[in-house]
Amino acid sequence: MHLAALGDAANRAIYYASGGGCQVILGGNNPTGGNQICTLPNGVTWYSFVAPGDQRRGSAWAIRDVAAAAAFGGDNFAGSERQFFNDVLNETFYFNVACGLPCGMIDPPTPTSGPTIGAQESGLATNAAWGSPNAVFIDGYITQASYMAWAMLHAPLGRSYLSMQYRLYSMMCGDGVAGIANAPSSMFCATYYYMPAIHTLTPAVLNTTDGSDYGYDANLGNTSTFTAGSQVIQSDMQYFLLNQAFTAKIKFFNWTWPSTDASSSGTCDPLPDQITEGMWYYLVNNTAAQKQFQISARPGGAPLGPFTRSGQPYTGHVCNAFVRWDASVAATAPTAGLFFLSPAYAPYSLSSVTALVDINQSLGNIFPSASAILNNILARYAHNTQGWALQPGPGDATANNWWDPNVAVR
Repeated sequence: MHLAALGDAANRAIYYASGGGCQVILGGNNPTGGNQICTLPNGVTWYSFVAPGDQRRGSAWAIRDVAAAAAFGGDNFAGSERQFFNDVLNETFYFNVACGLPCGMIDPPTPTSGPTIGAQESGLATNAAWGSPNAVFIDGYITQASYMAWAMLHAPLGRSYLSMQYRLYSMMCGDGVAGIANAPSSMFCATYYYMPAIHTLTPAVLNTTDGSDYGYDANLGNTSTFTAGSQVIQSDMQYFLLNQAFTAKIKFFNWTWPSTDASSSGTCDPLPDQITEGMWYYLVNNTAAQKQFQISARPGGAPLGPFTRSGQPYTGHVCNAFVRWDASVAATAPTAGLFFLSPAYAPYSLSSVTALVDINQSLGNIFPSASAILNNILARYAHNTQGWALQPGPGDATANNWWDPNVAVR
């Protein structure tokens, strides 16, 4: 009965997990309307893949279920099915290799170079990428499922996803210890939604070299309101992102849209002439009133504005700004006392990086700084003055796997 249940779960995963990634993200087509079929732009049609899918969490769970059926499906009546499920994992891998970055796959694995993106459906910086955000808890799902696929089967798909996740955590959680240039503070190691590599949208440019374009907004949608004749910008973003006393930065996009859920105003306007898309500006005069701030081209510099467009005073609503502070800001260092931005999600990153330490030997020690990143996370736990303990974590985070780094996976 239990063997049959494994097979049923895997078959369900194959049927339901895929398809959305092809239809929506890739702009492909499903000739028969089935979930398992995708024709890439080069005309080649692929079958029975489980990632990318409608949601990244669905892809992670599908990989988990198919890998479990391939590893434990039985040696008798289910023997041929075990091979089938293993073939599905391999088909998924080769499909993603053929698809490349639009599917969020980087192969061969590049844990120490290349884009700092998670295992997402859409790695390209197009407008569609806004509909496919990164989330720390889903990164945890992808890491855990890929761990299983490699530990039990040495599936190539698991190796590539783990390598990508290592580079992502190196950037978000390492404060530069892993050699990722221009990394954000590791306070961003535990957040909700984030964008790791989008530089600009017009034109669409993805950062493929370092962490300088990592940006965060808790809800992945906000509006910055500019008023003619004023240097003050009003935002509906969370005040704790805008009103910190330490050095923080903000980046704006030319996200023009007549009506969007990303804007409380219902419209998203072009940027004023004084602001360049993709450029980080420093928040100044940002502690007097919540959600109000000015911006400067340098820390503590003169505020920009009043703002204009085509020589006329500018009034408008700019959508989807990102905020960050750099790893170089001493007030946000792991030993400075501050905890992660979203404490409830810290166990996801902690367990994922512990898993990377655990699996590294089996992969051939391709993650040179995995232990250093883990120690950096633990340092923020150890030195925080806000009362966050290592275990147990808040809410459902305690259900997240706690890995034993002393166990060697071969």
